Amino acid sequence: MQTRTPNTARVLLLALLTLTAGCGWIYEFGIGVRNMTAEERDHVEVQFGPLVEKFGVLGVGSTAVNFGTQAPVPDVGVVRWESRNGVRHQKGVAVRRAVPRGFRDDVIFFDIEPGEIVMVRVQPRPGKGRTR
Repeated sequence: MQTRTPNTARVLLLALLTLTAGCGWIYEFGIGVRNMTAEERDHVEVQFGPLVEKFGVLGVGSTAVNFGTQAPVPDVGVVRWESRNGVRHQKGVAVRRAVPRGFRDDVIFFDIEPGEIVMVRVQPRPGKGRTR
């Protein structure tokens, strides 16, 4: 005698397979910080929605990336750091509008530039392709 799978079970199985095949709404990506100033930055961190990524000390011209982030992209990210003179800085920057359509498996960089300006740039993960 042959048993039949109920339609409900088939629908649930199909939905599960669709989500695990990469059609879900949250993808894995990287969050990075680049120090583009002429001074070292200390206690560098990025608040990305409820998530806080800590990067520690960033030397002049250095880059740090944390891969494996799995979170929705927030409207605004907040970058915090301390200057050599001990002054704490905090800059909010628009993130969601900087992220292109089809964003997936890339790196969202927060560039600390001279004048305490923070810019958001999205680049493909190393080895993936061209810069956007």
